Amino acid sequence: MPSTWKQLRSERINRRFFDWRRELGAGKPYFALLWYIDPHTPFRYDAEAADWAGLDAAETGTWRPAVLDANADETLRHETRRRYDAAVRSVDTSLAELVAFLREAGDWDDALFLFTSDHGESMWEHGRYGHNYGLYQDLNHVPLVARFPSPLRFPAIHAGGRRVSTIVSSVDLLPTTLAWLDVPRDPRLQGRSFLRRMDEPGTA
Repeated sequence: MPSTWKQLRSERINRRFFDWRRELGAGKPYFALLWYIDPHTPFRYDAEAADWAGLDAAETGTWRPAVLDANADETLRHETRRRYDAAVRSVDTSLAELVAFLREAGDWDDALFLFTSDHGESMWEHGRYGHNYGLYQDLNHVPLVARFPSPLRFPAIHAGGRRVSTIVSSVDLLPTTLAWLDVPRDPRLQGRSFLRRMDEPGTA
C-alpha cells in the first residue's frame, strides 16, 4: 500500500476495483465507492496527460506551489494550472476506463452511477490557492452527473441526457440512492432525494 492516501492514483483505484469485481462474480448486486485523488497536490497524472499538457511524466506527484497567497507570480500560477489540468485529464481517462469495464462486465445497464466532487480548487482567483479558506463558487460549485439505470422512468433523459439548473447538494446523494432503491430512510438522515427534479425542465 502507498504510504499516504495522496499516492493512490485513479488508475490504481480502478485496478483494485476491477480485481474485486471479478472476484465477486456475475449476478451479485454491490455498492462501490471509488475516490480519485489525482487533482490534489502534488498532482498525479499519467503519461498521456503529461504529454497533452507538455509536462515530464517522471515529475508526476512532485508539485507543490511554493507560494499560496497573492504574492505568487504568474509563472507559478501557470505551472500549477498545467499540472492541475493534467491531473483532471487523468481522471477523465480513468472514468472512461471504468465505464468501459462496467459495460464489459455487463453491469452498466443496471447501474446507478453518480459522479461528483467534494470541492473545487481556487487557482488564486481570490488571492489564494487551495480549497479550505472560503465559500466561493469555484470551491462549492462542483459537477454532479447522475446516470439512472431505467430508461422507462426518465425516458427524456436517456434519450440524450439533460442538464438541470436546480441546486442540489452532496448531502442529497444518499437520500437519492435510497429513494431509487425504495429503501426507507432514517428520519434523522440529512438531505433530500432529487429524483423528483429529474422531470423538471432542463437543457439537453
